[in-house]
Amino acid sequence: MARKGILTALIAAGAACHAGPEPAVMPEPGQLARIRHLRIEAPAAACPGKAFAASYDGQLDDGSWLPHRLPVELLRLSSPNAEQFSTGDWTPTPDPLASLTTGFHLVATLRANPDITDTLVIPPEYSCLPRTFRISGAQGNPGASGADGPPITVRIGFIQTPYFATLVAAVVSVPDRPPVYLFADAARVLPGPWLTVESSGGPGGWGRNGRPGRDGAQGSTGCPGAGGGPGENGESGGPGGRGGAGGAITIVGPNDWSLFAGLIDARSPGGTGGRGGAGGEGGQGGAGGLHSGMSAHGFCRDGAAGPPGYDGQKGSDGARGSAGPRSRIVTVPSEDVFGPDAPPLLRSLHKAE
Repeated sequence: MARKGILTALIAAGAACHAGPEPAVMPEPGQLARIRHLRIEAPAAACPGKAFAASYDGQLDDGSWLPHRLPVELLRLSSPNAEQFSTGDWTPTPDPLASLTTGFHLVATLRANPDITDTLVIPPEYSCLPRTFRISGAQGNPGASGADGPPITVRIGFIQTPYFATLVAAVVSVPDRPPVYLFADAARVLPGPWLTVESSGGPGGWGRNGRPGRDGAQGSTGCPGAGGGPGENGESGGPGGRGGAGGAITIVGPNDWSLFAGLIDARSPGGTGGRGGAGGEGGQGGAGGLHSGMSAHGFCRDGAAGPPGYDGQKGSDGARGSAGPRSRIVTVPSEDVFGPDAPPLLRSLHKAE
């Protein structure tokens, strides 16, 4: 028979239950045949996506409990909304919607006798869910401006579940992306920002690097040899692109809860400017021409090498993008706060404040 949490297991701790975790030990063959009941022990609550440990006990036909945990190899473990490890531990599904009304179901069955089974229902809690949501526009092409931050819609309201009389629920939506669902026990949400939402402009593209200067021409052979040609100056780097503008944020809440907007810290910063391109290196001066023959005063000299070109200057950095508009606040009836595209389960759980 299913049970909620492990409170009964904790209360039963004492003569029949060992204190603290003990390693699993394979029971003797005679003990295995005498097992009549199983007990799953796990945390009193679990957060979506956060792994937790579990252990398994066996009760014998005389009412006593085995002095050691049961090895996982003796059990068949299953769950509709948690993934098991070979160690017998679990990771709940990261989708917070999956446990809103059902909790997390764990089932353990004795392989030697499938009639002996235990089901544990662990209530959900949501302290591990992220409280910061950031997204930015794409970076600009070389020398071009970054894209503006995408528009974000945050819908926030109250719901009621079998585990929470009042649960704060938020849906964060961005075009062309799946929505993000966040929940928190209303009794634990303090006044002030609870969720940070940011739509920033994309960074500007980096400036193109300047073309390096060509090397100077080699001096011609003569008496004396001709001087080498000067190296060409390097080209200056291109300017970095401007950062994109911050995106628009809309906050939707129920018209019977005037303080909902205060739970959202909405930010729309402009994107950073792109870095200016590096200047091209100056070309090397050409080698002097080689001497040939002799002059009336003796041997001729080789020509002098040409002067090198100057390195190009670094391009200017792009400007930061402008901040986005102030967040827009919209109120609707509480039954409509999550919008027509919300999962039916979420819409059915809405609670008027």
